[in-house]
Amino acid sequence: MTGTDNEDDRPVSKAPMPESPVTVSAAKTTIGLPEVLGEPGYDALVGFLESDLQGGIAGVEQLLADVQRIERGETDIVERCGNAYRLQLQRDVAVLQSLHDPQQADCRVDMPLLHRTLMAWRAALRQA
Repeated sequence: MTGTDNEDDRPVSKAPMPESPVTVSAAKTTIGLPEVLGEPGYDALVGFLESDLQGGIAGVEQLLADVQRIERGETDIVERCGNAYRLQLQRDVAVLQSLHDPQQADCRVDMPLLHRTLMAWRAALRQA
């Protein structure tokens, strides 16, 4: 489903939250990054991993620390802008918004899914 639940009336992806809508594998892409596949509605999360966290374990570690701060209630919101996406972390949800494609729907990801995906991405980067 999509809607316009954001302040600039861009479409918002509200894909159902299956068990593993994003898969990170040990296989490598042609540029040496871990292969990541996402179900429809998770294109922004896949793009975020590939463009904004493209091999920097330190960046993944910092983002995991931010996620944990949110989960522990130490802060209410964290915002980051990367190469291609703006990420807003809130208590229950992370919102990814494309910085370059106004037609791409915002992607809303629950925090446990983001946490698991970041941990899988970090593990795959370490194997590279």
